[in-house]
Amino acid sequence: QTQPTNQPSTSMSRTPYCLQWVTVGVGSLTALFIGVPLLAQILLRKLPLPTHSPLSNRLAEAAHPRRCWVLWGALVDQIRYVSLIPMYFRVHRLHRAHPDELKGISYGSPSGHRLDLFLPKSASLSGGSAPVAIFVHGGAWEHGERVQYVEVGQTLAQHGYIAVVVDYTKVNDGPRVGKEIGNVGDATTDVVRCLLWVCHTVRSEFGLTGNNKIVLIGHSSGSHLVSNAIVGLMLRATVALRPESVASTAFHPDIEHALSPDVANTLLQRVFSVIGLSGVYDIRDHIEVEKHRGVEWVSAMHRVMESRHHYARHSPAETIRQLQPTDRDRDWPNFVLFHGEDDVTVPSSASTKFAAALQTVGLDVHLERLNGACHTSVLFDLIGAAADASTAPARRVSQVLTAAAGSADSAE
Repeated sequence: QTQPTNQPSTSMSRTPYCLQWVTVGVGSLTALFIGVPLLAQILLRKLPLPTHSPLSNRLAEAAHPRRCWVLWGALVDQIRYVSLIPMYFRVHRLHRAHPDELKGISYGSPSGHRLDLFLPKSASLSGGSAPVAIFVHGGAWEHGERVQYVEVGQTLAQHGYIAVVVDYTKVNDGPRVGKEIGNVGDATTDVVRCLLWVCHTVRSEFGLTGNNKIVLIGHSSGSHLVSNAIVGLMLRATVALRPESVASTAFHPDIEHALSPDVANTLLQRVFSVIGLSGVYDIRDHIEVEKHRGVEWVSAMHRVMESRHHYARHSPAETIRQLQPTDRDRDWPNFVLFHGEDDVTVPSSASTKFAAALQTVGLDVHLERLNGACHTSVLFDLIGAAADASTAPARRVSQVLTAAAGSADSAE
């Protein structure tokens, strides 16, 4: 005779088990997004500090619930970059395999930073002077190095460019240049030094003839530096028309003697196009973005800009307005700006505002706001480093690079 069993059915036993995991998941998320910020607030408020001191006032502001939560959200958002760890090892392996004679080349940076070269196929070099693409990486004016962008150099070489991937002075490089911190003037001047190096270097084995047309490309803070350098050169080129505008340039005094109006105009004529990817162009606007995200105290931006009194001087979207449409030389470079609509680090409105400012003074500008693209995906699409990257932005950036290379070639 069959004995009755007390075992519950399989479907009945699964339900509590699933609910347990749901409960654990909800509890973990609650602890992550509410418990940790709340604990930070309590600890900050319990610190034994004199009342009404500058430090206590600042900590009181830091302990504000909204600030703790938005800053914690920004930190949690960085977890997604853990997926890039394999890329870190891959690019270092690629850089070690890159020919020694093409890497670590000095271009005159006082902080000792160097550049790497990536050459197109020999047929492109033998057929004449191939265009040069100078890539300036991002990293919030504080992080990053050329080693991490080997695949950018390789991609640009595949598009027919002699690619230059350059390092530059960052906020922590101050001791290298004899001061406490490096600033954006040092970094912008390094971009100009790299540009001068390309224009004055004749190395036939590298395809550098001294007459190559140049495309400047920057990502994020690198896009800011590239734009800062080009707008600064425009102000230098028109100093005879508006002598007061030279005070707005971000160049280091050590190089200003070499940038006469004629030299500045010659450099501008060699630059065919400026391509900005997810760039910062107005510092006063961006500090508000950082405040909204709760990261302005951990960001290097305020330090590298020297002080808030220099925000306008280091904002190409502002300094460009000193020019007049009649100042524009027909051989000055055009601007192509890409920005992802899903970018929360630097909103796409930054590129929209800069494009409008460029158009106001009569410069050629093309703006593309890319649906589904975030702050880094435009760059990752370009180099194929993100497995989940959207292909539409990659195709569009590739088309622009190919068109710019062809146009620069025809302009020789």
